[in-house]
Amino acid sequence: MNKQSTINNIIIAIFSLTLLISCSENVSYDENAIKLTIQEIIDTPTNSWFKTEMNNYKPDTNIIREIINNFDSNKHKVYLYANFSCGCSNQQTDISHLCKVFKECNIPESSYEIYSMRSSTGKHPYKSRFSISELPECIVMKDTNAVYFMLDTMREHKLYAEIIPVEQLLLNGLKK
Repeated sequence: MNKQSTINNIIIAIFSLTLLISCSENVSYDENAIKLTIQEIIDTPTNSWFKTEMNNYKPDTNIIREIINNFDSNKHKVYLYANFSCGCSNQQTDISHLCKVFKECNIPESSYEIYSMRSSTGKHPYKSRFSISELPECIVMKDTNAVYFMLDTMREHKLYAEIIPVEQLLLNGLKK
């Protein structure tokens, strides 16, 4: 057996053991949303994909300029929800791409919040304002109203084989 094959077997064994342990009935989970910063997500070893996806994403510069012109930190706030403990959805990358857009637009951290949740039914601080149908999700708020559910919209368009970049979705939400 070659070295790469041995390494692959070790990785598979570790993953299997982790999965087995995480499915045990004796493990208790916090069903509440946990607030995270981009740096905390990047620093978590199981999220190594996040920084790579964020760095590799190239948002449309024309849309970035429009976001900069439309974003009002006194009116707008964006809430991001994802299950960072699982790689079960390729839409997790949409969160990292959106974080890249925030950085490119110099949107202050006080204008967005990121939460890790185990399921869409978990408790989060804004549950009285809106509910989440599926994870991941990004909600654009204007004043205190949820005006646009970005990833719900993206999922809807994907049903018709339409792909809309996250920066366009953010801009659409800002214009509501």
